[in-house]
Amino acid sequence: MANEINSSVTCTISSGGQSVTGSKSFTTSLSSTTFIGEEVTVGSTTAATLYVGGLTNPSALLVINLDTTNFITVDNVVTLDNFPQKLTPGAGVFLLPETGTVYAKADTAPCQAWVVAG
Repeated sequence: MANEINSSVTCTISSGGQSVTGSKSFTTSLSSTTFIGEEVTVGSTTAATLYVGGLTNPSALLVINLDTTNFITVDNVVTLDNFPQKLTPGAGVFLLPETGTVYAKADTAPCQAWVVAG
């Protein structure tokens, strides 16, 4: 099969009576027959591989910070300094990774995150 993943991304920024919006919807194919939607714990001691259900090359990855206090940093390197994504409480990021090895670390205390990958 093809085009099993349907994605929509929208960003609207408003300030001082001005507003700008960008959006895109697209479909893509699963990189394998496996996909997940699972709540995971992101530790705060050191950056660790984010659980993506054993996928080695996901076509799409959504990470949502479920914590109400602490942020989570997501990156493609364990040092979290290549292209870090800071997920403030309740925020999320949609990625199209080149690899299934994605690292995450919570600030201050472990956090729960919702991960969708396929």
